[in-house]
Amino acid sequence: MNSTLRTILEACAEVGCSYEILVVDDGSTDATSQRVEEFKQEHPKEDITLVRGKSCRGLAHRYRQAAQLARGKYFRLVCGDNVEPRETMVAIFSKRGLADVVVPYPEDIEGLGLGRRTLRVFFNSCVNLASGNKLKYYNGCHLHLRENVINSEVDTKGFGFQAEILCHLLAKGATFQEVPVKFRHNQDGPSGALKIKNMAAMAASVLRILRGRFGGVRNGHRPR
Repeated sequence: MNSTLRTILEACAEVGCSYEILVVDDGSTDATSQRVEEFKQEHPKEDITLVRGKSCRGLAHRYRQAAQLARGKYFRLVCGDNVEPRETMVAIFSKRGLADVVVPYPEDIEGLGLGRRTLRVFFNSCVNLASGNKLKYYNGCHLHLRENVINSEVDTKGFGFQAEILCHLLAKGATFQEVPVKFRHNQDGPSGALKIKNMAAMAASVLRILRGRFGGVRNGHRPR
């Protein structure tokens, strides 16, 4: 976690943007909160807030909660396992203001196995087919206008919540800017994405996106 925080600080300093960092502890039982508190003490001038959840509510729920607690114009999820190098964050943050949504897509993901690669390509193809869009990647961490996240009508706890929010916004006419980036895959052992419950959740996301497309919402995205 602390290595991720250092990367964020370095990227924001390079871009030259103001920022706040919300660290959301989703009811973890490890020492995450303690390490964050130690990092805050070591960096007293940085705007870092720790939000402790009493129970595990899931990433999608905490994502929306953080958007409501934040104060800035833009909002983005950064995972705590430091899979994004500084250059990736700089590339994304530098595109703020060019469109309603900045959509990063991986040129390559170091260490990603064949199963995950296949699932990523398959899910992306399904979402493009269901939504009528032609994006390169949906399940990355997009840079949004915070107000759009708060006002999004998507209510899901599924594995593909980022894709659902993005498709919902594009269907309402949001503009987007795609940007190529690099990621690292740091996970040890089998991937959780390949579990049956997570693949079922992704399938449910695709179905909701499909219903949204033909449920009276006109798909009017304007690529830039």
